[in-house]
Amino acid sequence: MFNNGESRLLDFEKIFTQWSVKENDFEYPLLDEKEFKKVKLRNYTLSWANIKIKVKAKNGESLIMPYEIGADVLFELSEEIKEPSKYRYGKLIKSARLKAGLTQEQLAIKSGTTRFYISRIENDKT
Repeated sequence: MFNNGESRLLDFEKIFTQWSVKENDFEYPLLDEKEFKKVKLRNYTLSWANIKIKVKAKNGESLIMPYEIGADVLFELSEEIKEPSKYRYGKLIKSARLKAGLTQEQLAIKSGTTRFYISRIENDKT
């Protein structure tokens, strides 16, 4: 679910196939589910600290950064869910939140939204 309220499907297996990910590519370790699951949300961006990439700063200095995919790219890679009634995420999200011992407010802070919005999601209103 994106912050515009739209539920969209991200199929990383399909995405990595489309990208023709090979052994020497940054994304290659993410084909391993164990490595993929190390993802964290950082500033609305999926970030894998376990995957390091080298980038050049404006001043020409080389920096080592985590591999990241921003929300804009994720939105472009996602597919519209044609049958939203088949995708009821509210119960799944609530179950995962409770299992993690989080309140709606805590989840809202971690995900960059509001408790009200989390409540709407959990009740399949959004």
